[in-house]
Amino acid sequence: METLIKGLHSFTHSLISVRRTAAGFCLLMTLALWLCSPASAQTITAELAKVITPDGFDAMTIIPEGQSATLTVVIRSAPSANVTVRLSVAAADPPQVTLSTTQLVLSSESNQLPVIVHVINDNVPEDQQTIDIVLTPEDGSITVQGTTTFTIPQSYSNVSFCEALNTIGNCPAFFTLPDSHAAWRTTEIHSIGMPTVLSSGDIDDDQRSCLSFITQQPTRILFDWRVSSEDEFDGILYIDENNREERLKDVGGDLSNTKRSLTGIEGGWVSSEFDYSGDGLLMLEWCYAKDNVDKGGEDAGFLDNLQIIPPGSVQARLLPTRIPEPGSADLALFHNLEQDTTVKLAFAADTPKNALIDRLSSKELRLRSAESRTIAALTIKDDGILQEERSGTLTMVLSPDNQAVMLSNTAFAFTITKDMPMVTAELSKPITPDGFDAVTIIPEGQSATLTVTFQPSFAANVTVRLSVTQTDPPQITLSTTQLVLSPESNQVPVIVHVINDNVPEDLQTIDIVLTSEDENLPVQDTSTFTITIPQSYSNAAFCEALNTIGNCPAFFTLPDSHAAWRTAERNPESPPYANQVGRTVLRSGNINDDERSCLSFIAQRPTRIVFGWRVSSGGAYDGIFYIDENDRKQRLAKVDDLRNTARYLKGNKAWINSKFDYSGDGLLML
Repeated sequence: METLIKGLHSFTHSLISVRRTAAGFCLLMTLALWLCSPASAQTITAELAKVITPDGFDAMTIIPEGQSATLTVVIRSAPSANVTVRLSVAAADPPQVTLSTTQLVLSSESNQLPVIVHVINDNVPEDQQTIDIVLTPEDGSITVQGTTTFTIPQSYSNVSFCEALNTIGNCPAFFTLPDSHAAWRTTEIHSIGMPTVLSSGDIDDDQRSCLSFITQQPTRILFDWRVSSEDEFDGILYIDENNREERLKDVGGDLSNTKRSLTGIEGGWVSSEFDYSGDGLLMLEWCYAKDNVDKGGEDAGFLDNLQIIPPGSVQARLLPTRIPEPGSADLALFHNLEQDTTVKLAFAADTPKNALIDRLSSKELRLRSAESRTIAALTIKDDGILQEERSGTLTMVLSPDNQAVMLSNTAFAFTITKDMPMVTAELSKPITPDGFDAVTIIPEGQSATLTVTFQPSFAANVTVRLSVTQTDPPQITLSTTQLVLSPESNQVPVIVHVINDNVPEDLQTIDIVLTSEDENLPVQDTSTFTITIPQSYSNAAFCEALNTIGNCPAFFTLPDSHAAWRTAERNPESPPYANQVGRTVLRSGNINDDERSCLSFIAQRPTRIVFGWRVSSGGAYDGIFYIDENDRKQRLAKVDDLRNTARYLKGNKAWINSKFDYSGDGLLML
């Protein structure tokens, strides 16, 4: 070594002394660096292999819940010795990501190793998240290049989504990719199946709401979809991962002729079916998309009845599982078969023995390979016996012709519910004016019919009672208070009469209560009926003021009047008749702007009504209406301007005589 150093020293001295050139100096420095520098540092990188993501997401690494991806750790230059690196996940607690290993040893024989990254499906709805996988060397001489980041898209409660979709078998993990502007949700709506379906989220123009899931190929996908939107332009796109980027280009244009699209189908459900024959995982997606203008309908897409059926399998469901007696349910079979197959239906031993087996539409079903759905009906008839709920089980077995078919479920539990008989009652429309259909009004001296109905009927007679909650002395009488309802006649009329005591009284409400003497016969909550007795007057005093000859009607004021009428002295300077009789008339009550004072009575048709009337008012807009029950609503709608209204008197201080004839039969309210 000493000899070598001396030689180098001599050589260097010669170079400096003989030729001090730039090239000579550079050679000198290069030799010095080569002698002084340590061994080259190794660089390690980590790359995630492409995950199951749709076309158009190559630049973004996405791993939905329940899915996995491969992280490949690569060393770019072959190490002279083994290199140990560690992997760690920067995630929340509890962990959402698991790694197949956290420590890797890289050698010259194998400079890359795969690590499986799995995202746990916890079935808890969560917003979109980003997760970092950090690579750390144990050797300080190793350089690590970057941190790998991936995205877990927004997830949902798979159980609630599959319940809304009536999905049989494995429930997929649903998620929404990052370029969706709104999440999907469950909503109640009348559908082909259950009343709960999935609905797209609320979006604006030029946006989309997308829902995705991943399934294993080969498979058959069945689903029902509905759109309420602007016709031809806004709608649902059905997308698989191979055509996503191309499909989303259609959004701004006309979707009416686009394959795998549904647009402008207001209220109508459409059933669709798609077969996938490849291998491996497949991502499917529905996007409700809007163009850049206009709205229409509910501006939403809806999904229901999603079935994912592997080849050679049959999936079945019974809906509803609570079947009323009488009533029915459908056993729906969804299949993906290469050849026709027969299944047999029977009832298990625990099923009530009342000839239920004879109430199946078919005891054998032939499932056709060319079809994907087969329906059998289960009907429960009324046996005429009042009894509690009963449980049963419908079973399904394969016939010997094809034992290779997979049945996902073979027993269907159901409950037969016997609707308890209920008593209801309703008042037939009493003498009330148009516009009071929702209010039951019976003036003093008048009657109405209360019809008591028993539904459904059965063999035994049923006794019910009616009672009136009222003050003392009674103001209402019933034609009967005890009713016996029989199967031959399941409704009985009861006359409700309001007594005319000729005593002025304010508006009152009275309850008629229906009760049953049979503990097995509940009465509906709605079987308490409230009637209104409008404000009444002293008929004798009113008829004296009006000089009425013959029968004196019962006068009253309906609830929408703001002030009662009263007797008053007549203006002697403008008598209504040549021979003046008496000095009192009836006068409307004191009211404010936008109010009315009304007086009513009831007469028997046919009849002639003769009366004198006078108005003292502000001119063209305030005055008296003369109304009968057939035109009351229309007449009162013209209160703002009465000038050209028939049967109307305004701003004239003189008395006027009027006459009206009414033909026909029955009572008339004026």
